[in-house]
Amino acid sequence: KGINTTKKCKRKQTMTTVTNQRTRNAGDQIQQASKTEQQVQRTVEEYYQTASRASTTSKTSS
Repeated sequence: KGINTTKKCKRKQTMTTVTNQRTRNAGDQIQQASKTEQQVQRTVEEYYQTASRASTTSKTSS
């Protein structure tokens, strides 16, 4: 009986560890996603700035 309870406790602990690991991984992925989103946002903004700069330059030259 005594051995059985320790086995059950160990299994519960392992499950908790696995769950924590999954939660941590999910958090990391979310952080990674938001980082990527910020980079995309920056790239888009830079692209639009370059495009608008190009259009104003062509307007003045023509």
